[in-house]
Parts: sequence; structure tokens; C-alpha cells
Amino acid sequence: MQERINIWGKQGCELPSGKLCNACCVLPNIELDGQLVSITKPENSPCPHLNDSSGKKGEGCGLHQKGKPGTCESWHCSSLRTSDKVNYIAQELSLGLVSETEALAVAGESIRSLLIDTAKRISKITTGRELIVRDLDEP
Repeated sequence: MQERINIWGKQGCELPSGKLCNACCVLPNIELDGQLVSITKPENSPCPHLNDSSGKKGEGCGLHQKGKPGTCESWHCSSLRTSDKVNYIAQELSLGLVSETEALAVAGESIRSLLIDTAKRISKITTGRELIVRDLDEP
């Protein structure tokens, strides 16, 4: 299986700093009742199994050795809606996991995309036409 590229342009769950991202352990709502573990966790709250490599709370999953739960495995930042990507980027910035420069570089494209999509929807509703967006810097 080929590893997905995340919104930082890195493979899997690597942040620009090389650290492991743990957004999948915080952002999604997880309700699991399985053979290995039962988890009920609301979105935007840390999973109780969130650890670092030394077993301390805060980074990485304490369940990975037993097998990453399917709900967690299927979540990936690359599949987030654009508006949720901005929230995700803000979370990583607030935790000090990415620099302001890294966050702005990625958020800028996400916000641009969200703005253009919204403008196209509004144009279609108000004028009945497709909006053609062209960068003024383009020849």
C-alpha cells in the first residue's frame, strides 16, 4: 500500500519538522467497541491512548503495537474538507508542532481554495453563470 501524502507535502503522518503528527488521535470523533479496545472520544479531544514513544502522554498511539483501530487508520488530513484543514493547521500551530511560516504556507493555499470555491458557488446562485477565476499575475 502506498502511503498518502499529507497536507504538509510529507508522507504519512510526518510534520515539516520530521516529528509525528497526532491529529488523527485528536480531531476525529471515535466510537469503537472492539475486541482489543473500546474508545468513545468526541472530536477535538485527545484520545486516552495518545502517548509518545517512551509511553508518556502526548504523542503517538499506545494501541499501535496491538494494531491501529480501523477508524483511526482511515482518517487522514489529506481527506479533510478545506475548512477543516484550516482548523487542523491552526491546531498544529497552537501546539508548536509547525512554525508560523509552515502553517501560513499551507493555510494560504487552503484559504485560497476555499475562497475560490465559495465565490464560484455565489456566482452561480446570483448570476446563474460559472465564475472563471484567473490569477492577475498570470499572463
